[in-house]
Amino acid sequence: AVRALVANRDYGIDADAGQTSYALPSLVQGFGAGSIYKIFTAATLLERGMGIMNPVPVTNSYTSRVFRDNGGAYTVTNAGKYRTGSIPLQTALAISPNTTFVALEDKIGSIDPVVNMAYRLGMRQSLNFKDSSGRTIADAVKQERRGSYTLGAEPTSPLDLANVGATLMSGGKWCPPTPIDAVLDRNGHPVPVPEAPCEQVVPDGLANSLVTGLSKDDQPSGTSFAAAQAAHWNRPILGKTGTTQNNRSAGFLGATPQYSGAVLVWPDGSQPSGICDSDPPRLCSNGDIFGGKVPARTWFNAMVPLHEGLPVMPLPPTDPRYVAGAGPNVPNVVGQGENVAQLTVERAGFRVKRVVSASDQPAGTVAGEAPTTAQPGDMITLSVSDGTAQPKPAPSSPAAGDPYQPPQAGQDAGGQPGQPADGPQTGDRPQTGDRPQAGDGPQAGDGQDQPTTEPTRRPHNHRRHGG
Repeated sequence: AVRALVANRDYGIDADAGQTSYALPSLVQGFGAGSIYKIFTAATLLERGMGIMNPVPVTNSYTSRVFRDNGGAYTVTNAGKYRTGSIPLQTALAISPNTTFVALEDKIGSIDPVVNMAYRLGMRQSLNFKDSSGRTIADAVKQERRGSYTLGAEPTSPLDLANVGATLMSGGKWCPPTPIDAVLDRNGHPVPVPEAPCEQVVPDGLANSLVTGLSKDDQPSGTSFAAAQAAHWNRPILGKTGTTQNNRSAGFLGATPQYSGAVLVWPDGSQPSGICDSDPPRLCSNGDIFGGKVPARTWFNAMVPLHEGLPVMPLPPTDPRYVAGAGPNVPNVVGQGENVAQLTVERAGFRVKRVVSASDQPAGTVAGEAPTTAQPGDMITLSVSDGTAQPKPAPSSPAAGDPYQPPQAGQDAGGQPGQPADGPQTGDRPQTGDRPQAGDGPQAGDGQDQPTTEPTRRPHNHRRHGG
């Protein structure tokens, strides 16, 4: 239930006195919430097999291989300086590098699932808002394939944001935001109130684990740490800050097991500009506001008195599936036709690259694949047989009565010069150590054109074919 809707402007029609007749906290505003929208990219990846402790890349700049910017390359940089390399998704949510989350959108391969996740978690009024051409924001983002969606540039309702926190803290159950607890008739009997029913929009394990994934924002190195410290905050929270381009708007979403709230700061005049971090905030030519400043300070200062007398409650328990990830999850398509195999792997959430290789398998048949463990959106290389390789002849045995001759230098036990000794043949599956693991160097899908290993050849009889 909605407990409060608050704005720093009084209700009225005297603009010179700072009054407004707009429902500022509940209506969709023209400015975005910035990196708070990274929550939706993270939730989409968790649904597709990632875990909050899986490594994600951090780079100084990133050029998308999926999304474009007015027909040209879409390149993003970070608002601050970050150590490059790999960090857990949980850490990425706390320190919020832009390059990481656009790269993660590339792994997903389309903006549509991210928009759909945002709607499910609570951004319903915001996504149904219509732009100047009459399209809903959801349709506009999908049609234009806006890779910037994860950076939160779209019009946003602060009430929607607060409801996202409530959905996650409620184990993935979305309920319509309403200020009504109950309606009673004159005899004290409940009167039915027509409103949308609550929905279980994501599994409770996903929601609970994402709450923990978002629990480091108020900790050292998190973007709201300074604000939390200033307010002497000592409760576990879900938290995420956000700032839009040129510091024209900023926000903070935070939630405890008792309350969820969102703060959004934006210029509502006819000549918007950057916002400077002052008390109160003011418009300025070179804005310096960030979500960890005015928005986060406002949230903590409001929540401290609201939580007085309430027990300090722990965050909900995580689910191992959404912490460590889904594990080996690439369908075994060795032995299938290349077209069916590609469709199977793509339906499992991966991208596919086909390479032709010499093999004694029928032409057009998948003879190998790599890697066999990957994250959603990663590139899986299918090695497709050209049918030209001849099966290796069986090693010859000494004729009856001939004395045994040990192999000479440069010979194998079959007497074939220059060939390796008998070992795993084509079709044998290598052990785990034969494949690069997540974080062991450039990952497929992160701008690498070539796989880091040769395709793994997997036998038909070691596991069933993916379907």
